[in-house]
Amino acid sequence: MTLRNVTFLLFACLIFASCKEDKFAKYEGIWDGSFSGNESGTMKIRIKEDGVSEGVAYPLDSEGQAFTFTGSVNEDGELTMSATVFNRSLIYEAFLTETDLTGYWSGDEGNLTGTWSGNKRVQEDRFPYGRLLYP
Repeated sequence: MTLRNVTFLLFACLIFASCKEDKFAKYEGIWDGSFSGNESGTMKIRIKEDGVSEGVAYPLDSEGQAFTFTGSVNEDGELTMSATVFNRSLIYEAFLTETDLTGYWSGDEGNLTGTWSGNKRVQEDRFPYGRLLYP
């Protein structure tokens, strides 16, 4: 193989690699929303470029106490997140479009249930106070 062929092959590989579609790009960003059911309140979620998600929820009756939850989204927009709050395991499942989030949440083996919904922010700004989760 000549140097010219090797150079062409390397150049072709670089072009192909740079054209790789970011499969989570349409979901990446910050989402605002609310949840209702046995508990209700507001929430914020950040979905990162690798599909990993983190969120913070602000229940209405929690006297200012918030809780965090983590998870991920797949290529089809199926978001799954979980949290442990006061020794209760909560599961959040939703479907995302490029702009909307709708889904269900449950906990304590089905004794706690509800829905949640949200919208992707048009303009990104700082997630609550910079970083969501503390190291």
